[in-house]
Amino acid sequence: AKKPQRCGFFACAPEGTVGSRFFSFEETVKIAVLGEGSPFRERSRSVNTMFRQLCIATEFGRKRYNWNMNKKFILSGGYYYKTSDKGESFCKEIIKDISHRPIKILDCLFGRPVETWGQKFSDDQIFFSQHIDSFDLELASEENFVQQIQENDVVFFQGSRPEDIMNILNAIPGWKEALANKTIVASSGGASMLSKYFGVGKSTRLGEGLGLLPIKLIPHWESDYSAGLIIDWDSLLNNLDKYKENLEVLTLKDGEFKTLFVD
Repeated sequence: AKKPQRCGFFACAPEGTVGSRFFSFEETVKIAVLGEGSPFRERSRSVNTMFRQLCIATEFGRKRYNWNMNKKFILSGGYYYKTSDKGESFCKEIIKDISHRPIKILDCLFGRPVETWGQKFSDDQIFFSQHIDSFDLELASEENFVQQIQENDVVFFQGSRPEDIMNILNAIPGWKEALANKTIVASSGGASMLSKYFGVGKSTRLGEGLGLLPIKLIPHWESDYSAGLIIDWDSLLNNLDKYKENLEVLTLKDGEFKTLFVD
């Protein structure tokens, strides 16, 4: 079934007054959130986000609109813009399951030096503007990360040292649960962070990620990004394959990406 053009909500105020009306999906509304032992708190939510969450929460909604709790992961080996099409097919994969515009993308630069965030965010604005006709790009913050995930369509974990990203994320409660029904994009170290285990070409070391994906990953496969270093890629692959439990080993070259769906 197609999503309707508008959505009705029945509102109940703390004082007991009630009312209802229809909203367009482009609107942002104020909602009251009642926490245990806390007064009503006001939050802003897009009608589209609220509608999706309501449908996901009910069996009727999941069947009627074919929405479920699956998460779509798009993993890049790194340098997603260094391809013959300059990253166009990568962007098409990101947006192909999202019908509305503008598409809201959360740019997560955790693990990178904070002083580099401004330039990277600007570069990402330029990159997406070359391939997506209508989008809003938001810079992720540790303080509001869960709410930001809920209000965006796409969460993009940019590359960095996986351990540095994990150190930040492990201190943020609830972010994994907020990813339900989102498109999660990750590049290089961000992709390694999501995997169960990973290998690093520059140092040939093995590491353990957060395990959101039941795979072993080597990004930058056979890359020339480490000019001057002699890397035994076959040995790294063999060591990772034998490392701990038996899982699929995925190698991704610079500019190469793969899409996975996980419950």
